[in-house]
Amino acid sequence: MFLLAIGGTAWWGAVRMVNTFRWVDHTHEVLYQLESTLVDMLNMQTATRGYLLTGDEKFLEPYQAVSAQIGANFDKLRTLLADNPRQRERMTRLDESMQRLGDIMQAHISRRRHGNPGTVDPVQLELGNRTLVEVRTLIAEMESEERRLLAARSATVQEQQRRALLGFGLGTVLATGLILAAGLVVRRDFRRRQQAEEELDRFFSLTVDMMCLASFDGYFRRLNPAWERTLGYTKEELCARPFIDFVHPEDRERTQAVAAGLTSGLDALSFENRYRCKDGSYRWLLWNARSRVAERTIYASAHDITDRKRMEEIHSHFRALFESLPGLYLVMTPDLKIVAASDAYLKATLTQREQLVGRGLFEVFPDDPNDPAATGVANLRASLNRVIQTLQPDTMAIQKYGVRRPDGFFEERYWSPVNSPVIGADRKLEYLVHRVEDVTDFVRQTHHRESGESGLRARVEQMEAEVYLSAQKMQLANQQLHATNAELEAFSYSVSHDLRAPLRHVDGFAGLLEKHAGAALDEKSRRYLSTISTAARQMGRLIDDLLSFSRMGRAQMQLAEVDHAALVATIIRNGEYAKSGRAIDWRIGELPRTRADHAMIHQVWFNLIDNAVKYSGKVEQPVVEIGYRHDPAAGEHVFFVRDNGAGFDMRYADKLFGVFQRLHGPSEFEGTGIGLANVRRIVTRHGGRTWAEGQVGAGATFSFALPSTPATSP
Repeated sequence: MFLLAIGGTAWWGAVRMVNTFRWVDHTHEVLYQLESTLVDMLNMQTATRGYLLTGDEKFLEPYQAVSAQIGANFDKLRTLLADNPRQRERMTRLDESMQRLGDIMQAHISRRRHGNPGTVDPVQLELGNRTLVEVRTLIAEMESEERRLLAARSATVQEQQRRALLGFGLGTVLATGLILAAGLVVRRDFRRRQQAEEELDRFFSLTVDMMCLASFDGYFRRLNPAWERTLGYTKEELCARPFIDFVHPEDRERTQAVAAGLTSGLDALSFENRYRCKDGSYRWLLWNARSRVAERTIYASAHDITDRKRMEEIHSHFRALFESLPGLYLVMTPDLKIVAASDAYLKATLTQREQLVGRGLFEVFPDDPNDPAATGVANLRASLNRVIQTLQPDTMAIQKYGVRRPDGFFEERYWSPVNSPVIGADRKLEYLVHRVEDVTDFVRQTHHRESGESGLRARVEQMEAEVYLSAQKMQLANQQLHATNAELEAFSYSVSHDLRAPLRHVDGFAGLLEKHAGAALDEKSRRYLSTISTAARQMGRLIDDLLSFSRMGRAQMQLAEVDHAALVATIIRNGEYAKSGRAIDWRIGELPRTRADHAMIHQVWFNLIDNAVKYSGKVEQPVVEIGYRHDPAAGEHVFFVRDNGAGFDMRYADKLFGVFQRLHGPSEFEGTGIGLANVRRIVTRHGGRTWAEGQVGAGATFSFALPSTPATSP
């Protein structure tokens, strides 16, 4: 009877574990459906954008396919979440947001189809962006909830296993005392093997990727549930036929070659092929496989990359379409590296695509070195910096450019440029589009007073219309800018008055508590209070730096002659670095006078010098070098501050000038992560640029360039 009771208890524990395993699988299914829903919505948005840009109906095929199936996916998701009231409430809001986003996309498509290819309602565009953010936020909340449930259910499984094993062990000890030594050995081996098998089964069943075991005879022996979710076949249907039968005919020869290599003991890593689904379609799979020749078994995992392949195909088609556009277009990354150019642009600039792609804009298109009055590079750099800062298009006046011919000479041309941003779903700048119109003939005809020709009059009228449209867009942009500035002013006031007071209270009351408690506090309690006060003061400094950063972007610039040598000397003297107890070796070269905003450039020099002193603080003989050079080809004054301190890894150089981006922890070097962001904002407003070079443990060099002819941003 006692053994029967133990067996019944063990059976009941196993039933409970199986039920918990089902809930774990249920949670993974919810996570998969949430991710699929987000991917579907992003595919719809990508298809809509492609159609808006090109008018090609082929771009709407993914949109229509996703629209047809998204309702069924939502029904399945509602069924899965029927047991969770909080998730059901989020599901209702998600349904509303996605319906609203779908309506906005359909409105854009309808507007494009009815003859409005060049216009996009900015209100609808902003509403669409906000709605997409709502969708992503809701899905992230739902995924977070499911992962919390998954963690709790996994913990329950572990506890049930522990109790089951404990009960089994105690029962065995009580029932078989005479064979204690042998029983302990058997129990230990059984537990290890059972735990290993359970963990393998859990991993095999719950992983999102497609896992399989196959024999050398070409048949599947075991498949996880992901296969049925991805392809639609049951496990029995997949195991009943050779796996090569499900491979796309064009991929079979290559797949058989990989399988032959596996049977001889070779690994197959990052191998791609297409598998047929039950509905007749094909999915792209990325494989990793290994074999055990002695067991005549292949162990493999496959990741569904169909969506990635579709995006690559869309990008390929879009690039081919872009390159064949009749206009003069150039696409760059935010650091001004060229990634694409239209055929018309290549023809107009007398260049080849391989000469441009991957290189810097001003590296391949410098000013004419024989024209001391050339301002094309400086003006274009200032315009691009305005686009980077404001994320708004910038229309330039007609510019004179020297196009370098294959023989090395520069041919005088006149262009009318417009620079526009390409903003991603996360509201970050992804690309810059530089569009130009060659108006050389118009300018030359104007200079020769040949305005009587009918063709020229038509061109003049067209340009007047374009100027009018640009003025209208500029007026709208100015209105939006004024509204944004008003919001920033309100934010600054809130930060100044509403956040500082609570921080002062935290710091003050922590000090009062320490005085009141006195000797009753132990060392740990005093350390806690010190941490609270330090954190409050650090937050106060961070708020001050953020306010300074905000004001620096909106302050009116006052250009005047700035003596950089005198400015640097004043900063070093007032900084009292000599009183720190360390003898800094200052190496300061000749610095020029330039036109700039004195207060802003003072802030730039102060931040760079203070950083150099701080990050060389752990060096026995610190050296800080400050210098200058003139770059006539780029039309720039280039300044630098170099130290022999901690340095940094160049892989993270792009993070240095971002807000809160620090490569060293506060325990190594204090700071708020705002200083270098302020440097970049100030220099950008002057039409300049910033960059950094360094090596871990070997110091760093921070440089900034100001245009020879200053161009200010609003």
